[in-house]
Amino acid sequence: MQRLGFIGTGGMGRPMAANLLKAGFTLTVHDVRREATAPLEEQGAKVAHSPRQVAEQSDVVLSMLPVNEAVHAVAAGPGGLTETLAGARVWIDFSSVDRNTILRAEAALRPKG
Repeated sequence: MQRLGFIGTGGMGRPMAANLLKAGFTLTVHDVRREATAPLEEQGAKVAHSPRQVAEQSDVVLSMLPVNEAVHAVAAGPGGLTETLAGARVWIDFSSVDRNTILRAEAALRPKG
């Protein structure tokens, strides 16, 4: 079974991640608020300290983030997906952000494959 990563475990992301755990997936999670990952850790998720660590421990990364800036930070900020050395090559973002944010994230990640 694929190892999944989930970034953004707040009001919408936490239930989505919990359903993945219930379905039997191995799950690594990250949120800028450590307390947001605690309920998932109690359910069996591994907690990572950065988006990069999530990707390096996963085959696919999913995210549910609150604002444009958070999506960009996950993609290209310090500890972001652009720094990933191995692991996930697929990122699926469920955030409600504008088109330019997604294009900017894609442009940052494209050189990394």
